[in-house]
Amino acid sequence: MDTPVEPSSRTESKAKHRRQVRLQILAPLIIPAVIGLVIMIVMLIAMRPTQLAVVANCMSVFILLPLVIVCAIPQVLVLALLFGTNWSLRKTSSLLDALQMLMLRGRILILKAAAIIARPVMRFNQMFTGVDAAFRRLRGKPLELPAKAESYEQQ
Repeated sequence: MDTPVEPSSRTESKAKHRRQVRLQILAPLIIPAVIGLVIMIVMLIAMRPTQLAVVANCMSVFILLPLVIVCAIPQVLVLALLFGTNWSLRKTSSLLDALQMLMLRGRILILKAAAIIARPVMRFNQMFTGVDAAFRRLRGKPLELPAKAESYEQQ
């Protein structure tokens, strides 16, 4: 059983959690953004427009090139998987159709076998229900009807 925590320790833990959030989550996001803004402002002030355009072009290439490379590899893999899946489906479709028909025939056979096997058991149960009821009356026990069982199709 948990012991109650004092209210002062709750506020201390909340303050500690807020400090950790600021240091471990927000600081790594905010500090580089501020540094980037400062660098951009310094570049805007210090450079002429033509120099700034050249630097901006180079920086955009350095920013976009890794993104293109990183995004191109998964796209190529997805395309390869797409073509591979279509190729394998074309090669194995007849096998899969035959396997589906075999499974369907097996299911029908199992359902017929289950009905054939269950029929004598149900007849035996029906035959001895009257005998069981008679013995219960002789013993003085009331006849209890079993709860209605759900059939397989109703489940």
